Amino acid sequence: MNTTLEAVSRRTAGTDTDNVAVTVPARELLAMLKKTRANGRPPAPALALTALRFQELGWIEARTFDYGTGLAATLGTQTALPTHERLVMGNALIHTLTEVARGAGKDLNVTLRWVRDEQEKISRLQLEAEGFELGIPSALASSAHEEYFDTIHAWPEPDKTANATATVDVQAFRALLDQVAHATSKDETLPVLTSINIEFSTDRITATTTDRYRVAMSWIPSRVNFSGNFLLRLTDWQRIRVLLDKPGDMMAHLSGVSEFGAFRELRLSGKDFRVFNKAYAESQFPKVKTLLPDRWEQHIEFSAAAMMRAARVISTVVERNTPLRLESTKDGTAVQIIGQFEEAQAKSPLIPVEGVSEAGIRTAFNPVFYREALKAVAGDKIRISFNETGKPVRVTNAAEPLERLVTEQLVMPVRMPNPDK
Repeated sequence: MNTTLEAVSRRTAGTDTDNVAVTVPARELLAMLKKTRANGRPPAPALALTALRFQELGWIEARTFDYGTGLAATLGTQTALPTHERLVMGNALIHTLTEVARGAGKDLNVTLRWVRDEQEKISRLQLEAEGFELGIPSALASSAHEEYFDTIHAWPEPDKTANATATVDVQAFRALLDQVAHATSKDETLPVLTSINIEFSTDRITATTTDRYRVAMSWIPSRVNFSGNFLLRLTDWQRIRVLLDKPGDMMAHLSGVSEFGAFRELRLSGKDFRVFNKAYAESQFPKVKTLLPDRWEQHIEFSAAAMMRAARVISTVVERNTPLRLESTKDGTAVQIIGQFEEAQAKSPLIPVEGVSEAGIRTAFNPVFYREALKAVAGDKIRISFNETGKPVRVTNAAEPLERLVTEQLVMPVRMPNPDK
């Protein structure tokens, strides 16, 4: 019986029964396979496979697809030479290649060779490097696997009923989503909140997340000729972001529209990568901007490094998730972080502040939420805006004008005792 490997290779490169091989730098191949590796525990064995397309002069492409997210990365330059295709057990190849590269020189090359076994009528994958000849498990002998290769290679075609394209800076896009990812919900019972809302408008791309206790928003300038949004699941973003590690531009293609007006599919294509993602949740993202006050009455500014250090240190000596209190001195010239563990109290040094605050600030935060908000805001100085005790607090970069903020972190305070009672 013909194997999947034989059937697929004949389809793309004629009669492909002789030995075929490709030689590439070991560390570059390993990085490419890790970037595109299949999800942890796929629901079906076929979803753990990696599809390789390669030419014998050194071009190679690795792809994975789980019907929700497709990842592809390439190495080298594709030519007009015949292209060979193989399905392999990606994680097995990564494991073996990791050990081969460990302790070897940085310029180590490896050869992937498919050796023809005439007795069994199959092609076996062999990894060769520095005298090693290592057999690697391959996907064999199943019509379902051949069908899967077609699926993983083609990916769904765009829905022509509604689509839009934009040119986006790769590293700016990655930094944008990373700045807000921490505020995404982990609660799978609310799937829309487990996604990053990416909104495209005429002059910018805005990313927003919320877990009901905080909100993170940021934007980057971009020339976009359409309006709409896409919900990108956090776990999918964590896989996609590793491909966006080099400077340059990429094309973003959005297609399909749900009943809530959001795009259903997102495709990203850059110099050496391609991404497909299908929206996990088809729901309307909450209108989080309604949580923001029309006006912030009071603002204080302080050193970002000093505040982050104080928050980290005090968090180590209090019970987990014990609120951190942020309090101004009586004269309003400094703030201090205070933590409580049973009968013991921990206080930070006084942190000088600048800005306008009539009554000073007295509030308390979840320690993790507060530290993540501080970390997400770039800059040497942090600005905290607030109105009154018990209401949301906004964390921003003090260098950004109030009328044109780029990144905003809205943190809901936790209850604290009223000093007047």
